Amino acid sequence: DMAEATVYVTRSGHTEKQLIDFANKQIKTDRIHNVAFVLNDVKREYFGYGNKYGYGYQAEEKGWWGRFKARF
Repeated sequence: DMAEATVYVTRSGHTEKQLIDFANKQIKTDRIHNVAFVLNDVKREYFGYGNKYGYGYQAEEKGWWGRFKARF
């Protein structure tokens, strides 16, 4: 073993999938250990549950009139 860890730095939308496949093969055959991936340039809208797609579960914000009417 020559390295304590292997770090792959990738860029969202630019790094070819073959790099991930290559790394997975190296991991499965125990050729590399302590592997980490850094994914740069990820768009904010792709974060969170459901990626960029919403499901409409969040509560709708009500103005003062809506809050007032909800009391009755």
